[in-house]
Amino acid sequence: MIMYYGGDLVEIIIIFILCLEWYREKGKADWKDDDERALKELVVQERCKA
Repeated sequence: MIMYYGGDLVEIIIIFILCLEWYREKGKADWKDDDERALKELVVQERCKA
């Protein structure tokens, strides 16, 4: 019984690690780029108003 549920636990840990690595490489970078792009657009809009 331990081997049965232990295998599931190992699979969940592996999936978690893979998702964490993806997030570190891809997820954060995309969100950061979107934030920078939005900030630049806001600055341009404020300059156009002035």
